[in-house]
Amino acid sequence: MFQKWANIPEWAIGSGILAGSVLAALLLFYRKKKKTRSFINTAEFKAFKKTCQTAEETVIIVDRTYHIVFANNAAKMLYPIDRGQNLKEITKETFRYYNPQEQEWLPLDELIHRHRKRKTEHASLFTLQLDKEGTGQVQVKVSSIKSEDNQHMDIVVVRDTSCEQSLVKLQNTNSFSGLPNRYKAFADIGSRIASSTRRTRFAVIVLEMDNVSRLRGALGYNDMERILSHIANAIREMEEEGNIKGYHFDYSTFVLILDQPKDIHSIHLTISRFGKLVEQIKSTAKEMFRLSFSTGVSLFPEHATVNDLLNSAFAALAKAQEEGSGHTVIAQKDKLLQSDAVLTLSREIKEGLKNREFKLYFQPIFSSQDLRLAGAEVLLRWKHIEGMRHPGMFIPFAEKSGLIIDIGYYVLEETLRMLTHWNHSGFLPIQLNINLSLRELESIEFMNHLNRVLYQYDIGDSGIKYEITEYASMHNPILTRERLEKLHQMGIKVALDDFGTGYSSFSHLAEFPIDTLKIDKSFVDNMVQDRSKQHIISSITKLGHSLGMNLVAEGIETRDQAKLLQQMGVDLFQGYYFAKPMSQLEFQYLLTHPDEQKITV
Repeated sequence: MFQKWANIPEWAIGSGILAGSVLAALLLFYRKKKKTRSFINTAEFKAFKKTCQTAEETVIIVDRTYHIVFANNAAKMLYPIDRGQNLKEITKETFRYYNPQEQEWLPLDELIHRHRKRKTEHASLFTLQLDKEGTGQVQVKVSSIKSEDNQHMDIVVVRDTSCEQSLVKLQNTNSFSGLPNRYKAFADIGSRIASSTRRTRFAVIVLEMDNVSRLRGALGYNDMERILSHIANAIREMEEEGNIKGYHFDYSTFVLILDQPKDIHSIHLTISRFGKLVEQIKSTAKEMFRLSFSTGVSLFPEHATVNDLLNSAFAALAKAQEEGSGHTVIAQKDKLLQSDAVLTLSREIKEGLKNREFKLYFQPIFSSQDLRLAGAEVLLRWKHIEGMRHPGMFIPFAEKSGLIIDIGYYVLEETLRMLTHWNHSGFLPIQLNINLSLRELESIEFMNHLNRVLYQYDIGDSGIKYEITEYASMHNPILTRERLEKLHQMGIKVALDDFGTGYSSFSHLAEFPIDTLKIDKSFVDNMVQDRSKQHIISSITKLGHSLGMNLVAEGIETRDQAKLLQQMGVDLFQGYYFAKPMSQLEFQYLLTHPDEQKITV
């Protein structure tokens, strides 16, 4: 593993593309390989020390008796220690860790001892006491390894998180007012949606000051800043009254989230309350001016995603501004959803699900080593009375309207029913990949339904893998990690689709329980002629392998592409060169006659 890591280009590490995941990858390697030969004097261990020596994290390796086998530079700066010294010799008065769960201070050797008793691996947050007065926030991870000659060692990684916590707070706060900013609003609204039930209601209220430029010209920059500061304080006063959370988006744009409004009248009362507090600000000023706000409002669950809520609220705000200063407009349901054509589509989808008009298609996935069938991605086609309809004709609408949840239930049960039939028929075990939408990932009801259905079919290892897009995974990283861990607990593996096209952070990638990375087709296209794409694919492959993941290349259309990808170490192939999406009967034939589909590279 260390040799593979050493082959990653220096530019990738130097540019930060692998920052934060080096140690996670090393620890993951040791966690998965519980037994390894004695390596203290091996080239692998030397490579490990070289990798860790300059790491910002503190890295210490101790043997069974707590004698130090290795300590990197960061550890030696933090502790007065060196190789061969016993960790228990460090003074108990300093370098202690406060465990918030057990509410006690512990020396590092005691943390390792408890880890050994617990026999589980996880990272925990602690307060580290450096001396009698100084403290800092750290994350401690302990990972145990055991060699074939029964040498036991513990790897301890201590990471300073105090700066990260300050940075997160800074990133989520408006620097002028101190109120949470737009990024925090996106995250909070996403969390509300994720934890919502059938009874959840809330309103997103966007408030934009009218005639900002004219007021700033008349009052001056300093007085204008003072007024905005008073507005922020007024919002804090409203928060103290309960069921309201405020945000400062831009210079003169504020957002309120009102929990569980009883009716439209209660929303207008909240806006009126804000207006009265603004009037008090006006009365404290020496200058005579008229301060007013235009307001746009959207409602959950009528608008069911973060983007829908904010886009609809700002669209309503624009309409309010067209009507003049001080107006309020409450967004109605998307006009698209009110049209006769779309109402018909909604009805037809529901009827199609009831009548089983939706059919599963399968695009095979092959092993890159022997080119044998390894699995398939489940795709959906709608056998409509007017002809076959592809997903692009109904999935975007289903996602917007919420019907994607019902479609997800249908695809899940059809897939499990098919796997059960194949298992009973004696077919070789196969894994099927199902696409998971953002709406499904955010829905706690969907996760509960999934758990029930898996229990109902009881097919052991579920045989399914959910694919989420890179965008969906980063929409709410905290929630994503929670949901993916729950999928793993159910025995479901996870693939990250379209990797390399968008938003994911490599530090998040190391933390997410991802089993497979799917390299997007855009990198595979023209890769034979484009050396930069070859370098990108090679680096992604090495990164994925270092984190214990399988790599799938999508959209392979030529033999030359497949040959290059095979040389780069990509594990699995998917694309028209090997097989196009096929019906259930065609795929069942492939399961029973795998050699007829085999292609040489």
